[in-house]
Amino acid sequence: MKRIRSKRRTQIHSSDEGSWAISYGDMITLLLGFFIMFFSLNPKKAKNEKLNQAILSSLAAIDPIEKNMADDIGQLKQKELKAEEDMVVQQIGERIIIKFPNISFFKSGSTTITPSGRASIVKFSKKYMPYVGSTVVQVVGFTDDEPIIKSKHLFKDNLELSALRAVSAQRTMMISGIPLDRTRIGGHGISEYVKKIGEDVSQDFAKQRAIARTIVFVIEPEQEL
Repeated sequence: MKRIRSKRRTQIHSSDEGSWAISYGDMITLLLGFFIMFFSLNPKKAKNEKLNQAILSSLAAIDPIEKNMADDIGQLKQKELKAEEDMVVQQIGERIIIKFPNISFFKSGSTTITPSGRASIVKFSKKYMPYVGSTVVQVVGFTDDEPIIKSKHLFKDNLELSALRAVSAQRTMMISGIPLDRTRIGGHGISEYVKKIGEDVSQDFAKQRAIARTIVFVIEPEQEL
């Protein structure tokens, strides 16, 4: 009789161990699922996306009805949108790029902004002003493919000229109300438009080179240090 009781206790103890192992496995699975969901949800990314949608709506003058439709907003990514007559807006990732494909910002070899270029910068600055506290904007200058003659200019090459043109645009933005610490400058030398010279037979080379002397704005979310 004693042997039978001992055997029953062993069986009960073994059964309890199995139940405990199953509960522990379920708990680990739930914890793993929780952490996967936790790390997949990025509040900062969602906030930046919402901010970009607002900027796109403002710059590209999207219809309010379309703005409330998630499908339409999703289609704004990787797509160029016309903003009024002289400005084209494009979102790539978290960056918003603003180009002016029909405006000549500078005369050849000059860092002085043309009247039409200045008007475009002022117009952009007014539209960008509500978002200046949450983003930064990079001002990028470009040149045409005309070589720099050192004897006639104070700068060494097209790269240096493009950087000085970015400074000129930055100062115009500052006068328009954009704080200096919310802007960054960069010079990229010869413009991408130069590569397209000759492709558009409806325009002469002089006009295409004029358009290549341009400014591009790149809006990015503010990065935490």
